[in-house]
Amino acid sequence: KQWYQRRVAITAGDMYSSNLPDKLKSLHPRMFCSALFRAIGMSPNDYKFGVTKIFFRPGKFAEVDLLMKSSSQHLIEMISRVEKWVLRQCWRRVQFAILAFNKWTKIARWRTGCIINIQKNYRMWSTRRNYLPRLELFTSLYPTLNPTLYPTL
Repeated sequence: KQWYQRRVAITAGDMYSSNLPDKLKSLHPRMFCSALFRAIGMSPNDYKFGVTKIFFRPGKFAEVDLLMKSSSQHLIEMISRVEKWVLRQCWRRVQFAILAFNKWTKIARWRTGCIINIQKNYRMWSTRRNYLPRLELFTSLYPTLNPTLYPTL
């Protein structure tokens, strides 16, 4: 409580719904408030989301209060900033998804290579285990065999 003294309901963004385009109306209230605060220039460290309220650090609520009481021209400018921020955020999420997918495919290929290596070594070990006694027997008996039948190996 001592760090986040001011509280506002998360649905405070509903007061802008009459001026919002359809894309922004469909946003989750938490996402809209986050975009609005980022458009103002607030750091994510200046506020925290609770279940039903937003908690602000001391002195940061004044910025939000000024925004809520601002003129319609300023409000339109803030809405355009929010749209830009939401678009950038969506683009960043797409980029992150692509990078994460590429990293995951590299890991999957690496694991496939490891599995193939394990299978190869197991087959080698299994074959050696089965045929090594026969090979040792043959090499131990080779000198005693008739050299005319087996001239060179």
